[in-house]
Amino acid sequence: MKYQLYTYEIWGNSRDGYQVNDVYRQSVIIEVDETTSDRAINRRLSAQGVVWDGEFGYTLYGSAKRDGRPVCELRAIEGDSMIRNTIEYDDLIITYCGELDDTGRADIFDISVEGEHGYSERELKRIIWTELNVDDWGYLPNQKYNEV
Repeated sequence: MKYQLYTYEIWGNSRDGYQVNDVYRQSVIIEVDETTSDRAINRRLSAQGVVWDGEFGYTLYGSAKRDGRPVCELRAIEGDSMIRNTIEYDDLIITYCGELDDTGRADIFDISVEGEHGYSERELKRIIWTELNVDDWGYLPNQKYNEV
């Protein structure tokens, strides 16, 4: 199963405790299965001293082995709420992943493009939304996506 890395902004210390103040989605995606060890996950992320806990298929939480400080999390990016698709636009092949929320809004991320272009990420999202007939708020008609 594929997971996307999210890192944290942490407040606090080991004596008073830690609090996650903010979460940041990273572009790192790794493959993990139920038998993957902590060490193997750390190698794939170039991390050291992180122990992993959580429920396979949903979210895995990484914390520092020495003091329990929250470090990051891995969120599954395959499942009912995830979309992955490829579209052709001019001479480009655009592949993207996204997540549908409960209202059907598509949060598009992990965009990769084959072909020379000068588009910004925002312009690429606009191209994807236009090709999929998505409105300006990112709402995607259910019949227009392929579940992963």
